[in-house]
Amino acid sequence: MARPGGRAGLESNGERHVNFDWSAIWAALPDLMDGVRLTVFIALVGLVGGFVVGMIASMFRAYGPKAMNMLAQIDIELIRGTPIVVQVMFLYFALPLLAHIRIDGLTAAITVNSGAYLAEVVRGALLSIPKGLTEAGLAVAVIYLILTGAMTLALRLVEKRMKIL
Repeated sequence: MARPGGRAGLESNGERHVNFDWSAIWAALPDLMDGVRLTVFIALVGLVGGFVVGMIASMFRAYGPKAMNMLAQIDIELIRGTPIVVQVMFLYFALPLLAHIRIDGLTAAITVNSGAYLAEVVRGALLSIPKGLTEAGLAVAVIYLILTGAMTLALRLVEKRMKIL
């Protein structure tokens, strides 16, 4: 209802007075904190699982045999080319029917989606290592030399992916 001499909710001097009931927030705080915990858990599982999937796919893409390289490339391009909502729906509804696997669709979709994006990040980091160092590491079976250098480069982009999640 409008006040005489001014607009509704405004005093005559132009200041706005809002009465906000904080008791609703305090009453819902335990549920909100449960939601925060679940969100952080899903993001961490998605990031760690995606990193594992991404490492495997990037190794196939960078150093694998031609058949594995093609399979990894098709998988990465297919996942990166579809919206995550489609991936969630597929993993939640179609995967149990096709493979008789019951899995949390959201967590699996975030893991698969992050894995596809992180595979390209790690592959780029692996290919940025000088060829001489890569050949030396592979020749003496000291793969950690290659991975250490690549991971220091990839961690900056992994941090950005974590912010997206």
